[in-house]
Amino acid sequence: MLLWALVCALTACKDVESGRALTGAVGAPCTLAADCQLIADELEDGEAPVCLQMSGGYCSVECGDDAGDCDDESLCEAVGEQGNYCLDGCLTANGNHDCRMEYRCSPRADVRNADGSEVGVCLPLCETDLDCEPGLRCQRQTGDCLVRGPRTVGDPCTLNDVCNGGLCLEGIPFREGYCSARCGQDFLPCAQGSLCVTLNGEDVCLSACTVDDECRVAAGYLCRPVSQRRDPDGEIVALKACVPRCQSNAECTNGTHCDLESGDCVPGDGPPNPDGAFCASDQDCESGHCLTGQSYPNGYCSRACRADEECRMGRCLQGSCFVSCARPLDCRGGYLCDGGACLPHCGDNGDCAGDTICSLALGTCISPPSEGAWLEEVVLADDLFVSNSPSESLTLNMPSDALSVALMANGSGGDLMVIAEMTDPSGRQLFDYRNTFGSVLRFFPGRGHITQLIPSNPRTAPQPGPYRFNLIKEGGDARLEVRALLKRGLSAPTTGRLDINLFFADLHDLDATKAPSDPALKIALDTLRAVYAQRGLRIGTVYYCDLPESDGERFAVIDTIEGPASELSRMFTLSGQAEAFGCTAKPALNFFMVREVVGGRAGFILLGHSGGIPGPAVHGTSQSGVAVTTMSLRIKPRQLGLTMAHEGGHYLGLFHTSEAEGVSFDPIPDTAECNLDEDRDLDGVVDYDECIEFDASNLMFWAAGSAASQVTDDQGFILLRNPAVK
Repeated sequence: MLLWALVCALTACKDVESGRALTGAVGAPCTLAADCQLIADELEDGEAPVCLQMSGGYCSVECGDDAGDCDDESLCEAVGEQGNYCLDGCLTANGNHDCRMEYRCSPRADVRNADGSEVGVCLPLCETDLDCEPGLRCQRQTGDCLVRGPRTVGDPCTLNDVCNGGLCLEGIPFREGYCSARCGQDFLPCAQGSLCVTLNGEDVCLSACTVDDECRVAAGYLCRPVSQRRDPDGEIVALKACVPRCQSNAECTNGTHCDLESGDCVPGDGPPNPDGAFCASDQDCESGHCLTGQSYPNGYCSRACRADEECRMGRCLQGSCFVSCARPLDCRGGYLCDGGACLPHCGDNGDCAGDTICSLALGTCISPPSEGAWLEEVVLADDLFVSNSPSESLTLNMPSDALSVALMANGSGGDLMVIAEMTDPSGRQLFDYRNTFGSVLRFFPGRGHITQLIPSNPRTAPQPGPYRFNLIKEGGDARLEVRALLKRGLSAPTTGRLDINLFFADLHDLDATKAPSDPALKIALDTLRAVYAQRGLRIGTVYYCDLPESDGERFAVIDTIEGPASELSRMFTLSGQAEAFGCTAKPALNFFMVREVVGGRAGFILLGHSGGIPGPAVHGTSQSGVAVTTMSLRIKPRQLGLTMAHEGGHYLGLFHTSEAEGVSFDPIPDTAECNLDEDRDLDGVVDYDECIEFDASNLMFWAAGSAASQVTDDQGFILLRNPAVK
């Protein structure tokens, strides 16, 4: 602090505070300069505010070329060809939360607050790398500018983030992955040593080369011509890049075939292929037997067998010969070295022999756990284009042992998004966003991150086969990451264990040290245990941890609950640091114990708030938690326990049995409903007393009273299938 006080005495320091720009201040939206009244009130004669041409308009004022030329809350920046203007300051520790919805906090390493905290300026979310500062790249899913990954074009990869250009090419041809970058009109030129080439209709960068040895030959990459140019003498010169070797005859033009040894398309039909090679029909194989279909990418020359001895150079599995291998690169693209043989990726348990099952994440057959359920995460898309009309469809091949699946999408910024449509393996439509309450499944939209759980009732229990779905969002276009977290088990669960994290804000008389022995909190937790135990759900380990001092004070009273920039959302993201705080980073339900959550229906106190229905199956998102008001802990500890059970029920996938208006209900068959006919006082709301003969005693009634603790069998069905439950 003293060091920064000295620095500030010599240079310009700031006093940027948390929160977004006030109406009319620097950074506020505008259509005309007259909308920037707060700036105008502070200016001297002859000066005037301006409305910059940025997304939604941007209130500002001209400045010199020094950060100190603006007020304490803003920094002077060059804005393209418009000149130097004051831009809204932000605290980098708050992510993008100090900026407007379509803006990001861009760090400024040369400027600090007087207390030493790092600051930045609010700039529009990026759409391409051209929108980012030097040395950064645009992550199109979020609109943030990120530090470039360490790997260059042509290097192996499994994730976009490790690549300097932010793009990892994967799939059958690109064995071990291939770092690349987008190029063309809207993107930066390819880095030195790489070429911009069109692949499947998209311009991407490939590693330039002159000979094969400059490529990853062992992984199947060769140096081949991809385009041409004229040299200074006017001669046409071929431009070469490292590309995957051909994978089948189908990639070659008529009159040529894919040569197994060279990996090139060469003239003629070529000889029949040996075991393990590609094929399209039996005539392509020496053995006269070609395995085809979705399970065998580009076909697989084989022969019928009953024992390994009948195979020339491999193993006999499920009646067919598969060539032997010692390491992954011994096998063709699309095949795995599994158990000493080059095998196709499995798609379901039916592809596996004996008691083994198919791991969708690994693509191999594995031995299942001896008991209980297990989780498996599958990436369905890492760059799905989503807009305000339904996206292209994604497919999840549901294994026969799936108990549930949490579909998770991330990257819509502050815009609402939801699954648009979904069908099951029989073609039955499970969900249509145009008829949310009339659909078989129940999904709710979310901002920034969504988790959609299957099932939402026993009638939608997962069925083996392909589930097809797409997504839709409000606002502008975005690129989303979509994953599936599968909960798999050999039998239907009848019991389960749920660990919980208790995060404590500044409650004055209760913290992580006092909590384990606090009598009132013990009553609340015992109430939570008793409610969930009705359906075999046992509370396991309870972890206690305090939020850091500044965060504990900031989030003691939650004043805003809507959107990813709200205090509630910012608090929930702290669950990503659970282990550092003393809680667990393993699957658990996060309860944030605060003094008060402001909001709710008129006349009602907001006793708690779940981050979603269901909440995310991971920590660290803006919805990864349940906030609980502790104001009544000392006088009504049992009621607080019921609140935790109710909001925890939402997080685990339960909806209100009846909503306040009495016209919409949960999708669960065995819960009672209280409709608007029971509104005896005609106030437009069915309250606890009016519904006492129906579902008022159910834990998930919208305005649960002190007796609302019942959990039905079908509600238990959903609770036990949540991925957080072990």
